[in-house]
Amino acid sequence: MHNTSAATYLAVILILVGLRLILPPVEAICKADDYCPYGWNVKRKANLDPTTCDPTAAVKCEKPYQCVHSHCGMSFCCVQEKRFKQWLEAKEIAEEMENDSDDSDERKSDTQEL
Repeated sequence: MHNTSAATYLAVILILVGLRLILPPVEAICKADDYCPYGWNVKRKANLDPTTCDPTAAVKCEKPYQCVHSHCGMSFCCVQEKRFKQWLEAKEIAEEMENDSDDSDERKSDTQEL
């Protein structure tokens, strides 16, 4: 009986070692360079953690970020640097136009009161 249990333990150990050699290692934690492709930036939370996303969700990431699957097996909200700059510029222009519209509405109401 003692020999049977030793043989069982040896078989289990050999199986585990064999699986370890066959299967690629799994990284549980991504390095910062692995979050997004080169030239892309990851969206950070208030505590500076990277924002992960669910590729199957209806809304994956806030605009202009996209849900990108990384090499380490997780998905992150990422944006191309060039696209982010273009989005910021467009947002600033839209805000300026809205402010100009609000200013002209105020001027119209001021002249109507006179």
